[in-house]
Amino acid sequence: MLVAIASVVVLLLVAHVLKVGEVIRTIPWQILILVSSAIGVGLALSKSGLADLVAVHVLAVAAPLGTFAVIVALYLLTNLFTELMTNVAAAVLMLPIGLEMAQVIGVDPIGFAVVIAIAASASFVTPIGYQTNLVVYQACGYRFTDFVQVGLPLSVVVMLVTSGVVYWVVV
Repeated sequence: MLVAIASVVVLLLVAHVLKVGEVIRTIPWQILILVSSAIGVGLALSKSGLADLVAVHVLAVAAPLGTFAVIVALYLLTNLFTELMTNVAAAVLMLPIGLEMAQVIGVDPIGFAVVIAIAASASFVTPIGYQTNLVVYQACGYRFTDFVQVGLPLSVVVMLVTSGVVYWVVV
């Protein structure tokens, strides 16, 4: 997909349909910087051993309760991060932790990656974690508690469905 998009942009530049300045202005620099920074932090988490440490502590609490509890704990931790920062940053930060957890308990890491992706995208409880929530919050005059009242039950439903499906598929 990246190659296709880059090819189309080059083609449009060569055909003088687009100007270089237009292309540069449309690049979402803030998002690129955020994602690359989050990737760096995620690598640092992994290389420093912090991901292992967090995984061990989460597993110490959740593993005795079974694999389903580990999946729920991973979802909750990722979802907590996504409510406080962007979903991309939360996913990148949690991926090394989730992969380590999957390795320790001996399950397919793809299921844990899916849990992280969904939990990081399910920012319903606050207007902070997702840009659209923030726009709606400001434009419509919602209160912070409105997000909690509607978003918390929705988050619980999404967590249970996601955890249940991943558990059923992984285990």
